[in-house]
Amino acid sequence: MTGSSLIDLLEKMLKLHKSLQQIAINKTAVIKEGNLTSLTALMQEEQKHIHAINTLEKKRIGLMTELTGKNSAGLQEALPYIEEKEHEPLLHMQEEMLAVLTALKETNTLNQLLLEQSMQFVSLNMDLLMPSADTQTYGNRGDDQSNETIKPLFDSQA
Repeated sequence: MTGSSLIDLLEKMLKLHKSLQQIAINKTAVIKEGNLTSLTALMQEEQKHIHAINTLEKKRIGLMTELTGKNSAGLQEALPYIEEKEHEPLLHMQEEMLAVLTALKETNTLNQLLLEQSMQFVSLNMDLLMPSADTQTYGNRGDDQSNETIKPLFDSQA
């Protein structure tokens, strides 16, 4: 077995990761807009990419096991089993994959923070629209006999 099959596999994985990075960038814009329909569509597309990447990763592990005889061999461990002329493209792909994965991680961290802020904003708005019964403002503190309950601004049963 030569490294060419490994190179082909890594090229496919790199292409999928770049596409996944673009989806993550698109998700950032959609989260900022608050467009849930587009966000759902992007998340479905993201799941397809992740499934394809997982399939290719299993194939990569199988190739590495065939090459090295080790179950969890990395590229550096596989280089002695691969022809010398194929080392350069493999190492270049490794560097490119690392850059794409780093950018993807940063984008996903940003998206997570944006989603957390959106959830906090929604929670704050819900608290403003539906105050708890314990919260009482501008009332006579000595009048505890009042059985009136505070009605929310938004009637969720309507």
